[in-house]
Amino acid sequence: MHKLAKKLLYRLLTLGLLALLLIPTETKAAFDEFFGLFTPLFEVKAAEAASFPVAQDRAPLRTLTVIATAYSSDPYQTDSTPCIPAMNFDLCEAYLTQGFEDTIAANFLPLGTKVRFPELYGGKVFTVRDRMNARYNYENIGYYRIDFYKAANDGEGNMDNVAAKQKTIEFGVERGLTMEVIGV
Repeated sequence: MHKLAKKLLYRLLTLGLLALLLIPTETKAAFDEFFGLFTPLFEVKAAEAASFPVAQDRAPLRTLTVIATAYSSDPYQTDSTPCIPAMNFDLCEAYLTQGFEDTIAANFLPLGTKVRFPELYGGKVFTVRDRMNARYNYENIGYYRIDFYKAANDGEGNMDNVAAKQKTIEFGVERGLTMEVIGV
């Protein structure tokens, strides 16, 4: 839209709003009738906005078979900042405030990629927020490998690394796991 047309539209709307405040009530009905002509335009926009797919419902962009393991915020399994992954996101705080784990580490996908594992978690969406050791790159091992982040709460609002490590041990290794990439 041209700048002149935008200015004109803004001035008309401003005058219309001013008129609504200053004009007697019986004339306001005429304004309501006039502005009511635009209602279908706004209804269409709302219907279009409501039709965007939800990430859980989105068809996968691609499907891969991966080997999955798990890790926790144990400094022996990470680096000197065990709660902060490659994406600079505080995993410990997120777990303590939100109570769920939705992070994976993967070297073959961009950070921020959204994925699902229907065999294990149904429609739950995970985000690639971390990286694995370079020895797990596809070029080195010949297959795609991911790590699920696992955490545990000690019941007093603190991280429990012993319980989290136990969750990683219980998870073990999942071979031939289907991973659906649904977005970046």
